[in-house]
Amino acid sequence: MKIFGTSEKLKRLITQKTSLLEEVSFIRKESYALAENIAKKLKQVKEIENEIKSLQEVDIIISEHAILRYIERVMGVDIELIKKEILTDALKEQVKTLGNGTYPIGNDVKVKIQNNTIVTVHTNKKEGAV
Repeated sequence: MKIFGTSEKLKRLITQKTSLLEEVSFIRKESYALAENIAKKLKQVKEIENEIKSLQEVDIIISEHAILRYIERVMGVDIELIKKEILTDALKEQVKTLGNGTYPIGNDVKVKIQNNTIVTVHTNKKEGAV
């Protein structure tokens, strides 16, 4: 009888062992899948962090007003003198008579006027030429 009982117990233990090993195998597969999922989520977090960082890095823009003040105050250029050179009495008379348009104000220099405002200055010189 001892042999019969031992044999049954041995079969039961072997079955339990096999079952437990199958469970361990299943849990391992689940843990690998979870590890992969965690890695994917962490990669997404990193991408979002990089995007947040790039959006927080703001390019600083220098306004034309700030550039003009720099030219005037740091470089010492007399802006009022430049205005007087551009807006001569002769130009005022031409604009009064003819209105909007492009007018010469000196050697190879023209100004464009719209609604009594000088909006730009043109020169026939190529850019970069001295």
